[in-house]
Parts: sequence; structure tokens; C-alpha cells
Amino acid sequence: MQIAATITKKIIRIQRTLLNNTLEAQTLWQEQGERTTRAILDQAVWMPDAGRRLWDCWSDDVKAGRTTFQSLMNAHLDMMDGILAPQDTESQPGPRSSPGYPTFPT
Repeated sequence: MQIAATITKKIIRIQRTLLNNTLEAQTLWQEQGERTTRAILDQAVWMPDAGRRLWDCWSDDVKAGRTTFQSLMNAHLDMMDGILAPQDTESQPGPRSSPGYPTFPT
């Protein structure tokens, strides 16, 4: 059981690293797009203020959604780590493995 828990923990660690790297790349890409769009909007005098406010609201919503998604994923990965943590203590010898108790194949 300990081998399965160890492998699962490694998989979770890989998934966490993949998630963080992907979200970091997405954040950089979105920030670059926002800077480019803002530069274009600053030069576009014909753009009404409602359009600029719409862009600002959309940009803020994307940032909030990304932050919420990342915090939820990290919380769930932490939960999986917590579920697997007791497996480490259960694999240690207990009273059933002490002399005097019969051992049965599992």
C-alpha cells in the first residue's frame, strides 16, 4: 500500500508542477495581450468610454477567474495530499505484525 501511496504522491506533485507552470505561462500570455490591447486602446480616440470599461471589466474577470481556479486546484491537490498522509503511518508495523499473531496472505 505504501508503494501506491508514494507513486500517487509523485503523480500529484507532477500535476501540481504542471498546473503551476501552465497557469504561469497563461498569465504571461494574457498580460502581454492586455498590454498590447491597452496600447491600441490608448491610441484609439474613436473608442467610446463604455468600450474601455467593458475591456477593463473583462480583464478583471479573467484575472479573478484564473486566481479562483488556481486556488481551487491547489486546495484539491492539498486535500489529496492529506488523504494520502495517513497511508504513511499505517504502513508501519502495528500490533498484528508483532509475534504471537498469525500472518495471513493479503
